[in-house]
Amino acid sequence: MFGRSTVFVATGIALAGAALVAAAALGPTARPTARAGADALVRHAWSPRARRALLAIVVLTIGIGVLIGVYDVIWSLYMRTLGASDFVIGLSFSLFALPLVIATPFAGWASDRWDRRWLAFGSLALTSLIGPIYPFIGSIPLVMTLGVLEATLWSFSEPAMNAFLMEAVRERRGEAQGVVGTALNGAMAVGSLSAGALFAIGPGVPFFVAAAAGIVFAFGAVPALRAAGGRLSAEPEVVSA
Repeated sequence: MFGRSTVFVATGIALAGAALVAAAALGPTARPTARAGADALVRHAWSPRARRALLAIVVLTIGIGVLIGVYDVIWSLYMRTLGASDFVIGLSFSLFALPLVIATPFAGWASDRWDRRWLAFGSLALTSLIGPIYPFIGSIPLVMTLGVLEATLWSFSEPAMNAFLMEAVRERRGEAQGVVGTALNGAMAVGSLSAGALFAIGPGVPFFVAAAAGIVFAFGAVPALRAAGGRLSAEPEVVSA
């Protein structure tokens, strides 16, 4: 109705507003002294379990990043092949986001009560398995319904992974988040770069490849997940001299 450029303008305004709100909420923070920083580096080191947990989350994150990168590029193209209009394509994204908003609080509750490792693993594995179903569906309402189910399963991954990682790494949380963020962005870039070429081969090919990548990385993380163990809060911190 307002033109496609309006989407970018509105998004930019919303992001700028969110940045201002975040800046106001954070306010000034005290800067640590050089001595305090040195003491923190001396006191805290990676424990073996923390390294295993970080490895597991990085592997899972790569699988998630590939899925995100591929879907971000090909979803609109796929919906076009079904005859969807711009409005319907936008609606499909909105309907995918809605379960994330609704189900994520329950996913956070579940991650505090169930084994976070297998919540994250199951979320990635199940959402990967849904992908190959899309190419065989010709009904737009059915595609959107399947997307709602996929988003609901997807919502369990982030709370479980974040809680598991933050519990494991203790005081090196910023460093761990940086590693995971790098893995996510790199995997998304790979997925995005390959998605267009895969779609040119066939509309179903990106779904199959993304699903295979998700399953491979989900099961690839299992050894590290098992080695890291469950709750890590009882583990004493590693202190280096």
